Amino acid sequence: MSGASHRLFLLLERAAHAVRQRLERRSQGELGISMVQLGALFQLVRSDGCLHKELGDALGIQPAAVSGLVDRMAAAGLVQRRACIDDARAQR
Repeated sequence: MSGASHRLFLLLERAAHAVRQRLERRSQGELGISMVQLGALFQLVRSDGCLHKELGDALGIQPAAVSGLVDRMAAAGLVQRRACIDDARAQR
């Protein structure tokens, strides 16, 4: 990567970080939820519910993080857990 390309990459990375921070503050302030929670809600609406693994794959987060995310969202009344009809061990 040339010096100019590297500098452009760094500037774009900084700009993207600033945009993410601003969106996070705005979603927390106006909606009372994080951007990850908002992304999870969009995914759940899009797929009419999904397994934890599917949600993690869609959001790009690890299974343990999905479990904590869903726990917090359920406690806040944002989502409901349902048993999976096809697999009694799984929840939707």
